[in-house]
Order: sequence, then structure tokens, then C-alpha cells
Amino acid sequence: DKQKELGNKHTNIIWKFLVFRHNQHEIEKAKGMADELGIAINFAYATAFGEYVSTLEEYNGTDFNKKYSRQYDPQCSQLWKSPTIHSNGDVLPCCQTYHSKYVLGNIFQQDFKDIWNGARYRHMRQVVTGKVASDPSLFCCRCFFMETPKIP
Repeated sequence: DKQKELGNKHTNIIWKFLVFRHNQHEIEKAKGMADELGIAINFAYATAFGEYVSTLEEYNGTDFNKKYSRQYDPQCSQLWKSPTIHSNGDVLPCCQTYHSKYVLGNIFQQDFKDIWNGARYRHMRQVVTGKVASDPSLFCCRCFFMETPKIP
């Protein structure tokens, strides 16, 4: 089991599977893979539009505002709890961005610990908590889930 293999009681691996129309047929397979790896899996609706929206009611996101208020706090906690790691190893601050300009590092090129504790991640956390001024170059300042900070 991957959790035990890490030997770190403070780390939880949770696979967040964003359900789109093109991957919704893989939910059962993903459950099996998670069981095989010994990690938790969390299925969530993706903020998608048009042909990408899941046809499964519980994952289609059509009632976005209602679902948003149930799933997200007014202040983001993803910078402390939910990094996103793409299949190519790119680490992003959260599941809301995919653009390469927001990549914080790559787990195939450096230790995750160095990325997680790196200057860019620390700076983002300081901006989100209001310890430093808003930084328009950060994705967080454009995120529609954040009440603050926003670009002035």
C-alpha cells in the first residue's frame, strides 16, 4: 500500500478524479486502480462546458453555483491540501488551472518536497492569506473560487 510505503503519517495520497464526458466511462477502472495502489480516490465534477461536461448527473456541474457553495470554502485551502500533478509530472497549485505558465515544478525532475516548500508555492500561500500584496502573475488572483485576493 502506497501510504505505508511512504512511511509518513502526515501525508495522505488522494487521487482526485475529475469526471468529464470523455473519461466518465473509466470511473470503475479508476476505483480498481486506487484499490490496487492502496490510495483513496475522490470523484468530482469538473468545471467544464459544452461537449466536455459529464452526462452523469452527479458529475455534470450544470448547477454550478449550488455545487460550488457546497464544495468550496470562501478562502482556498488547495495550496495546503491539494496540489495537482499531471501525468507528465507537472505540479500545479490546484485543479482549476492547467496552463504551463502556472507550473510550479515537475516531480520527474525534482523532489516533490522541494516543489511544495519552494519559493513560488510559499509566495502563493502568502498572497492567498493576505500576508503579502496581491500578485497579478499568480493564477490565484484570477480564480473565480477566491473571494480575495483579486487583481485590483
